[in-house]
Amino acid sequence: MSVLPVRLLQIAKKKVGDTVVELGAGCALPSLLAATLPHERAPSLVVVTDYPDEALLANMRINLHANARLVAPGCFVVCEG
Repeated sequence: MSVLPVRLLQIAKKKVGDTVVELGAGCALPSLLAATLPHERAPSLVVVTDYPDEALLANMRINLHANARLVAPGCFVVCEG
């Protein structure tokens, strides 16, 4: 099994109030999945990071903005480069 599905399963088992940090997020899919978990399992903070390239960060922000309505209540998402 590849690393991504295993890590997503670990994130899904987290408790409310945890923090998730994704390094080298690219399109930010794992971060988005973590932020949209049901309220009882959603982290309180998701930090999405990648190389400080404006085009790359703009893509992450577009993806995060497009899915903002799905983010669990009480979950705060931050995008940094």
